[in-house]
Amino acid sequence: GSHRHIRAALVRVDRNHVVINSKTGQRSYIDGKEEIDRALNEMGTDYIDSMMLHAVSDPADYASRSGCLAALMEAKAKGRIRHVGASSHIYTGQVLNILAEAPEIEVVLAHLNKEGKGLDGDNLEAHMSLLKRVREAGKGLIIMKVLAQGSAPTDEIQEWIKWGFEYPYADSVDLGMNNED
Repeated sequence: GSHRHIRAALVRVDRNHVVINSKTGQRSYIDGKEEIDRALNEMGTDYIDSMMLHAVSDPADYASRSGCLAALMEAKAKGRIRHVGASSHIYTGQVLNILAEAPEIEVVLAHLNKEGKGLDGDNLEAHMSLLKRVREAGKGLIIMKVLAQGSAPTDEIQEWIKWGFEYPYADSVDLGMNNED
């Protein structure tokens, strides 16, 4: 994972000037609590700015993570996590409605690129309408996979990046990178 790289970077920068997001695929309270402890230890920090349930695919999946969500909420109450969130990863549809309505969820990390490449569950227009709903519900919105996991046309990369940064409902853009090419 990237935690060791974050730890190395935190030696060189003021922690107060860095926003750290982390994710967990855990479901139970105990596993969630252990994951929080591990992440904090590996990064060498006292708090994580936002920690998210990772790749929540549908309402049943969200419900199955209630134990981990409880661990995240407890860590937030103790100041170890500042915001609790969820990533819908490539999934759209009902899951985004659930995340928009969930009072515990403050940040949503969602897949978005200008052609909707890689979405699972609906088309781009419907997905963008759901992302607008998430933002209007007062959630922070981070968009990811703006370059469609490397499938954006090489001669259009700058255009795709610009499109992502100009998306009006995004608070943050995660371009994502698998390699340096």
